[in-house]
Amino acid sequence: MTTPVVNIAIQRASLSQPWGFRMQGGTDFRMPLSIKKVSKDTPSFNCLHAGDAILAIQGVDVSQLTHLDAQQCIKSAGLQLTLSIQKGQLSLIKPSRPATKFNAPAGQGPAAPSHGFAPPAQARGPPVGQGYSPAGQGFAPPGHGFTPATPYRR
Repeated sequence: MTTPVVNIAIQRASLSQPWGFRMQGGTDFRMPLSIKKVSKDTPSFNCLHAGDAILAIQGVDVSQLTHLDAQQCIKSAGLQLTLSIQKGQLSLIKPSRPATKFNAPAGQGPAAPSHGFAPPAQARGPPVGQGYSPAGQGFAPPGHGFTPATPYRR
């Protein structure tokens, strides 16, 4: 049995007042959008709960939105935010490491690594096990500035 969709209208007194909830997911995280945390004494406190699945924001279907796009919909809501949710449908993700953000939605090609480093343009040096030099020249390429005869200097 599925939980029915509930439309919730949340109002705040001013634009500077936060809505009072944290959201997780989005197509860039390959997770459905859901409520992660609700802060006490905020407009969302008695309306939303951790684990509620977000289906629409201001009438816009969120199934194809990135996390940032969903945030922008919420920020542009003004003084009243309308959410379509399913209560308690999703489990909370408690990561053991920082979240991985994908550049492409699921099924649209490989994702770039999230560590921020570009992959090497070409392999550096010979493959493992092929860099031994019986002449005692070491593993560094010519012109590197160090040879076995160069002492270590501080």
